[in-house]
Amino acid sequence: MLSQLQTPDLIVLVLMLLIMPTAGIIVALRKKNAEQYFLAGRNIRWWTVAGSVFGTNISSFHLIGMLGIGYSIGFVQAHYEIVFPAILLLCFVFLASYRRLEVFTLSQYLEVRYNATARLIYTILLVLIIVVQLVGAFYVGSITLQWLFGGSTFDISYLTGLLLIGAITCSYTIWGGMESIVITDTIQTLMMLAAGSAVAYFTLSQPEIGGFSGLLALDGAVPREAQKMHLYLPANHPNLPWTGIFTGLMLQHCFNFTTNQFLVQRVLAASSDDDARKGIIASGFLKLTIPFFSISAGVAAFYLFQARFGNSTDFNSDNAFLKLVETVIPPGVGLTGMILAGLTAATFSSVESMMNA
Repeated sequence: MLSQLQTPDLIVLVLMLLIMPTAGIIVALRKKNAEQYFLAGRNIRWWTVAGSVFGTNISSFHLIGMLGIGYSIGFVQAHYEIVFPAILLLCFVFLASYRRLEVFTLSQYLEVRYNATARLIYTILLVLIIVVQLVGAFYVGSITLQWLFGGSTFDISYLTGLLLIGAITCSYTIWGGMESIVITDTIQTLMMLAAGSAVAYFTLSQPEIGGFSGLLALDGAVPREAQKMHLYLPANHPNLPWTGIFTGLMLQHCFNFTTNQFLVQRVLAASSDDDARKGIIASGFLKLTIPFFSISAGVAAFYLFQARFGNSTDFNSDNAFLKLVETVIPPGVGLTGMILAGLTAATFSSVESMMNA
């Protein structure tokens, strides 16, 4: 992909990618005590909480995978981003209790609230969860970098991609702590939103689609069983039945936003209860943008590719993002570079947060 970029795209890509580690390293150079290292001195304002929670919760999967699932299954995938029940549970049930004890971690909270056994059990479970999620994050991240640099002078192997991700995130995560992470998370959030919005705008603006209303009209014109813009699917659906949405998926959201250390850590680091609540709620609204700039773009890609290329086997959910960027993004004006920078930023955002947790 990198070999196909023109000079403006390369300039934008390099400049945007330099912003993250530079900002993180500058913050890392400041002297810190334990509270400043793990919780940024409990001085994070709500907009930084929002940007950091969103950046932590989003990865390159949401730009590539969500679009691909929109392409193959449809808009029902949006339920993975509708997390307001869990957010309200955190804001108005757990938040005050977590912050009142001024603990650094949820395992410490469990020890104070219950006993050392509860802390040990939670710590073991959390470490196992983080290890599993880190493996996935490193795998997807390395594959993304291989795709980005493939065919260019800087073509890298899978192992090199793993080492590169580890080296860059460690450069500011280990020495900078939470303050470095929330700053880079917020920058990454802006980059991801810009990248996703650009892809969605140019996809929906294609004459074959005709905007979001045109997409709804296209989808409504096909038989109901083939439509992709439904928010609920039958209980016997093999992938996303409505019964699973209101059971397992709801429980997953509750775990992720109320007991997940590397998300709740942002709540503990907020400057006040009010900033913590505002930040968490704002991050929930940010997550609601994903169905519209990623999933709906995937649905639009399905109809766009059908209109232009028929039932070609060259297009599938795995390469939908790549083919879409090549098809709809104007070349040579820096937009492709911006999109790839946002994709790369998403690769690092989840890794750094789990490493600090």
